[in-house]
Amino acid sequence: MRRPGGMTLLMVASVVLARPAAAEMSDAAYCAKLSELTLRYTGKVGLEGELSPTKTTALAIDACKQGKFADSIPVLEKTLRDNRVTLPAR
Repeated sequence: MRRPGGMTLLMVASVVLARPAAAEMSDAAYCAKLSELTLRYTGKVGLEGELSPTKTTALAIDACKQGKFADSIPVLEKTLRDNRVTLPAR
């Protein structure tokens, strides 16, 4: 029987090490989708009928753009839930 060589170990290590980056991309895409839905369906109506985000929502969207997903995702999810908007699949 042949034992796993260095090449197999290298392939396994590269897959394991690549997972956090994939998770961050997933968080980034999810956060962007939450931001889009929040801007579309929540906020206060302005003078011309457009929706403007609240200060808290605007700060969460900015945090999302800066890559602070742990800070922004819960705020955006709560805003959407409070406004009875269905959250996107993660």
